Formats: sequence, structure tokens, C-alpha cells
Amino acid sequence: MKRLRRIATAAALLAATAAPAGACPVCSRPAGKAVRAGILDGRFAVNLLAAALPFGVCLGVAAAVHFGPVGSGKGRGDS
Repeated sequence: MKRLRRIATAAALLAATAAPAGACPVCSRPAGKAVRAGILDGRFAVNLLAAALPFGVCLGVAAAVHFGPVGSGKGRGDS
């Protein structure tokens, strides 16, 4: 457990001190700046919710399939 904590601490320190990647060829161009400004505008919360909503719907469907219909009163093995 001590070793895992040390590894996690080292990974967090490396991630915190890492320089931003310069691999994006579009980010420094005007089009990249316009895209970034469009994503990080006043509607960021709405855009984030719209992007995350399908995950919640899929999780709900998977839970409904796993746990069965609500209120049926019967288990899977009952006839």
C-alpha cells in the first residue's frame, strides 16, 4: 500500500509540473483559437451537460436491464 501511494504521489507531481504539449498544429492558428473560444464561452456548462447526457442515459438503460422492471414483484426465476 505504501508503494502504491508513492507511485500515485509521483504521478500527481509529474502531471502537475508537466509543460503543456505543443503537438497540436491547429491550436496556435486563428481557426484553433476560434474553436477554443467557442467551446469555452458562456455556454460551457450547457455544452458539457449536452456532451455528458448520453452517458447518463446509457447508464440508466443498463441499470434497468440489469435490475429488471421496477414494481413487477417477481424475480428472474419466478414464473
